[in-house]
Amino acid sequence: MGRERSFNGTVDLLEDMDNDHFGISVDTYGDASGNGEYKKLPYTMARKPACNLFKDYVDSYADVKNLKCTSLDKPYCEFEYCYIKSVNRTFKYFSIKANMYQLPITKIKVNISLLKNANGYKPFLYNITIDACKFLLSKKRYPIVNFFYGIFENHSNMNHTCPYNHNLIWDKVSLNAPDLRFTEILPFPEGDYALLTSWYAGGSIRAEISVYFSLS
Repeated sequence: MGRERSFNGTVDLLEDMDNDHFGISVDTYGDASGNGEYKKLPYTMARKPACNLFKDYVDSYADVKNLKCTSLDKPYCEFEYCYIKSVNRTFKYFSIKANMYQLPITKIKVNISLLKNANGYKPFLYNITIDACKFLLSKKRYPIVNFFYGIFENHSNMNHTCPYNHNLIWDKVSLNAPDLRFTEILPFPEGDYALLTSWYAGGSIRAEISVYFSLS
């Protein structure tokens, strides 16, 4: 595992698998303190017939459809740019720059919610609020947030803990990363999704960033 948060392995199947006799379920556990006391994480997958699972999950593809950045307090911050760019048929990235007008920033909280479209977008699995400064001091204590943070970790100057004395930039974040994370690292069912983030500083909401994507 390690810093890459990935692993490789091989399983030898000694007989053919079918839906009637074989099923697969997933539970995950984390040891944030490193003392061997593993606690169950909300990364779970209910038991599914084996053939259905491979059909529904393994061949999934993530396609980011839209990106929206909204300043709710323009004297505090404004977005200089917020866009998705297609380089070719197989590679897209997004870039965001938030100009911050009241520096330094010493306290940041972020609400992250995942929604799935089912006759309208409805809550799906996650709705959490995190102290960003504490998270960046000890990322392994917050595995759900770290899952999403890993998408842009190496492409942002928001890669250190508070205070921030600069504008916030996410530069050319590959949209192949969400594809990998939502279809291979932690498979999700097919459908349309929205990842909504609300950004708070000094106790007040300042901005919202929303990503809309589909899994097929």
